[in-house]
Amino acid sequence: MRLPNTLLIGAMKAGTTSLYMDLVEHPDVALVDDKEPHALCDDDVLQTSGREKYARIYAGAGEKILIDASTGYSKRPDEPGVAERAVRVLPEDFRVIYLVREPVSRIISQHYHEYSIGRAAKEIDRAVRTEPRYLNYSRYAYQLEPWIESVGKERILVIRFEDYTNCRQETVERVWEFLGLQGAGPQIDADRVYNKSQGKPVRNKFWSLIYNNSFY
Repeated sequence: MRLPNTLLIGAMKAGTTSLYMDLVEHPDVALVDDKEPHALCDDDVLQTSGREKYARIYAGAGEKILIDASTGYSKRPDEPGVAERAVRVLPEDFRVIYLVREPVSRIISQHYHEYSIGRAAKEIDRAVRTEPRYLNYSRYAYQLEPWIESVGKERILVIRFEDYTNCRQETVERVWEFLGLQGAGPQIDADRVYNKSQGKPVRNKFWSLIYNNSFY
C-alpha cells in the first residue's frame, strides 16, 4: 500500500491544477484520476479503512512519485489538523509544495469562482468583510505554520504564482529537482491553462437550483 510522497497544498486559485498537470508530464511522476482527494482533511484517514481507500487512488502507479494536490490542505482554520494527520500516515520523508499568489488577485479569483457556482454573493466587498475565509486563505505564513512545525522548512518548497507563470519551464524543473528527479524533463507547453475561473459563465438562480438538486 503506497500513499503520496508529495503534497501540493494550494493555495486555492494560485495555479495548483496547472502545476500538477505540468509535473505529471515527467515520466517518473504518476497521473491519477483524483488529483484532489482531500483525504487528510478527515480523521477517517487515520483508520486502516481510510488509509486503504486513500491508497486505492494511487494503485498501479508503481514506484513513481505520487502527488496529492488538495487545496484544502492550506485552508486553516476551516480544515484544521491536516499537517498532523499527514505526519501520521504519509511516508516519513514526504515533501510539501505551496503555491502562493499576490493576495488580492487570489481573493478576487476565489470570489469569482464561488460566485460562478452560486456559493457567494455578487458584491466582493461585502463577501470579503463577512466571510473570513477570503483573507485567511491568503495569509500564507499562517497557513504554513503547522507544516513548518511538522516537517521542517527543508522539506517545503514555496513558489510564487507570478514566477510560475512568467518562467514556467524553469519553475517546473525546479520542482522536479526538489522532488529528487535528476536530468532534464520534457518541455512544458506554457500556453496551457487549467481550471481558470475568469470568463466562466455564472449560474443564475434557476440553474443553481438544478445543479444543487440531489436528483440531478
